[in-house]
Amino acid sequence: MADAAVAGDSSHEARRGGIASPLLALEFLTVLHLRRPPLVDAPTLAAAQAWFPLVGAGIGGVLALLDRLLAGRLPAAPEAVLLLILWEGLTGLLHLDGLADCADGLLGLHASERRLEIMRDSRVGSFGVAAIALYLLFVFAALGSLHGAARGATLVAAPALGRGAMVALAAALPYVRADGLGLGFHRAARGWPGVVALILAVGIALLCGGWGGLVLLGAALVGAAAVGSIAWRRLGGLTGDVFGAACELAQAAVLIAALAMQGTGWVRPWL
Repeated sequence: MADAAVAGDSSHEARRGGIASPLLALEFLTVLHLRRPPLVDAPTLAAAQAWFPLVGAGIGGVLALLDRLLAGRLPAAPEAVLLLILWEGLTGLLHLDGLADCADGLLGLHASERRLEIMRDSRVGSFGVAAIALYLLFVFAALGSLHGAARGATLVAAPALGRGAMVALAAALPYVRADGLGLGFHRAARGWPGVVALILAVGIALLCGGWGGLVLLGAALVGAAAVGSIAWRRLGGLTGDVFGAACELAQAAVLIAALAMQGTGWVRPWL
């Protein structure tokens, strides 16, 4: 799940990461690495998830800007492809990789221990390939179908609420591995970082969609919970790959809700 370098527990590095935690969240979730390398201790990295919804909103803002620039200049299908490339490209396919690993580990008929082994394997199996293909196909279709006020609002909200739902899931269910970054994320999500992430997610939902934005937030939580429930039943809890899969499925759920509401006028941005 991580693309950042984790240093030792020195107080200097802890202070450095703590001061720049929104920047650290940006570096962790995207390919934008402004420090070479972003050296921090693991607890500070886990605390940076407080700003995950804000980073997601930034990703969504870039998507909305490109959408505005391309509006009327390209047919819907090529524009949807470009938006999708930018969406996943900005993250370095971080969460899409988690979706593939989760599909391989959770959807086959295996014992819990074997599922964890499969999810550690860097190779992608048939379930993973199918999951990625179906997910990208759905997002492509959704981006080509969104219109009106709901379109720009959803482009900003989906990445933000998907990452907020990921933090909520990390707080709600146990982490199954005895070590790893995911364990720190689980513990931090149950403290102030989880509270801040929730407040940001609610605020972004309201700014992007008004009261309808809260429906989008609810959809994101349902999407993440669906992945979490499968992982809980088949693994006994979460792994880092489940976090990534939850983010992608939460984003898909936001798109579904937005498509269902776009003709009703429920999605009315406050901003």
